[in-house]
Amino acid sequence: MSWTSWPSLIPTLLICSAVLAWWFTEPKNARINLTAALGVALFCWTVSPDICLEVSYWLYVSCVNAVAALHIEHFVVRHASMLLTGAAVVW
Repeated sequence: MSWTSWPSLIPTLLICSAVLAWWFTEPKNARINLTAALGVALFCWTVSPDICLEVSYWLYVSCVNAVAALHIEHFVVRHASMLLTGAAVVW
């Protein structure tokens, strides 16, 4: 079940994204930011679960393809000593 058509859904998603970006850049409590993001995600899932499933699948596939294309495992192996030093500094 689709709540709105695609042409009107794209501006709605852009406005929601802009509001979320503004919300995360304001100096607020992290718990409030997480609650707002979870609320928006649940709202989108309630309004149109089929589109949310498609978007989540697309994000997953894009991330997997990006990791495969960028060869991140080679980057981690090449810079392992730097990552280990950074982890030691944080610890």
